[in-house]
Amino acid sequence: MSTGDEQVRWLVVAPTSGLSGLLPAGSHVNGILGDNPLTLDLPGFSAPISNLRNLTSKWLLTNSTELQEAAKAAEALSDSLDEAGLHGLRSVPELSAMVDAAQGGDAAERVFSAADLPTATSAASSAVTAFVSAVRGGQSSSQRRRAAREVRDTVEAYCHRLASERLLAAQQVESNLRGLDLLLRACPSASQIAVDLIDADAASALGIVRERLSAADALPDAVFIMGTPADLAELADLAESLAVPVLFEASADLAVKDERTGELVASADWEAVRATDASRWLCAVSNTVVLFSEGAGESTRTVEGSPVWALGALLSQSFAKTGGFANVLGRPGALKAPGVKRVADMSLPTGAFVSIRDQAQLADCGILALGSGRNDDQVTLSVAPTACAAKDKLPLAGQILTGRVVRFAWWVHDQVPAGADDATVKALFEDASRVFLFPGMQEMARLLATPTTTEDGRRVVQVTAAAAAALAGCTFELDFELPL
Repeated sequence: MSTGDEQVRWLVVAPTSGLSGLLPAGSHVNGILGDNPLTLDLPGFSAPISNLRNLTSKWLLTNSTELQEAAKAAEALSDSLDEAGLHGLRSVPELSAMVDAAQGGDAAERVFSAADLPTATSAASSAVTAFVSAVRGGQSSSQRRRAAREVRDTVEAYCHRLASERLLAAQQVESNLRGLDLLLRACPSASQIAVDLIDADAASALGIVRERLSAADALPDAVFIMGTPADLAELADLAESLAVPVLFEASADLAVKDERTGELVASADWEAVRATDASRWLCAVSNTVVLFSEGAGESTRTVEGSPVWALGALLSQSFAKTGGFANVLGRPGALKAPGVKRVADMSLPTGAFVSIRDQAQLADCGILALGSGRNDDQVTLSVAPTACAAKDKLPLAGQILTGRVVRFAWWVHDQVPAGADDATVKALFEDASRVFLFPGMQEMARLLATPTTTEDGRRVVQVTAAAAAALAGCTFELDFELPL
């Protein structure tokens, strides 16, 4: 719950190479990069990143002189089916080594070790060998033309692979920029969702979040950490003290296979965290989301990122549509992923296929796993748990709503004038709830405030909140008191 211009605020912690700040609803990554370009430093190539297009193999191929020359030489073979064609190939270091090796009958490994480049496929070496033989062996023009086309196609594929390999140097920043793009696209101007971005890694997240929130005028509705923080028990205590849920990427060691049953169970350390009440404020998320894909066949390149980006987008999408965070389950709450990848014989929007049964099993371990259908581009959830192991735990949407209600009540509490009578106190809480907490939702949610005096003479206000399952993911009732 925010009392500023936005209705919701997320605090995001991710390594973004210097990008940070409060991003209002309707922000776009390309607009941010246009105003604050980053530098793309790759092996043998450097350029500003002013648009996500700068992080594609296609863009690199058309802007890297080295790769452009290789592609041009291969394309020119269609017009130079003779020694001039061989000369064109020799003008590019990578291809020159291939031609020399083809003439000497060397293997593909020697070709690329001689050029100090990544190993080529045998198809690339074979194509060049066939072209050299066609030219030097006096074969017909049709045979030479066919050989030239094969060289052109294999060299183009090789250039795409080389561009992809070079982009690996920017893998982390690309992943987080594309993840931020996914989140911001789910926060259009009408959503009234702002994103407060902090450029930091998960290892330093605990200290940074504590420092930022201790001095904040308004607390966020949730914290998203791209990675796994070091001390989860301490993180849970911090989240509980602020009544702010924290979502983070689950590490592989949170769940282990039971030797007797073969089923996944929570590890001992994770189970100890889950046994605490504070763990209600944690959500561990697993299974990467595919944030981008380009090319085809051997030239395919995919970029995966933290599943927290996808869960944040799911929650944002839900709030933008319904005013609550519960519309994240099944097909109605699904999120279209920006890309897909091939896994075995399936096309998936996530790093791995996680069935409904597996999602339920991981939920029993306190882990929320992204799922999807087979051959689909929609990220779907069958369950959205928090980390807590208690039987009376709330789903994630209910826990986010709990935090909003508690923080709202304390905010109003701090506005109550000294000596205010009961009617004034009641009106302050209930009127403010209709404006800031549940705007336009009187039929689905309400907050009541009842000032009273306890048996020991303390004056308190009893706060009671209720919301429909469509907003909270469960029947929601919350009752607590604050001192006056």
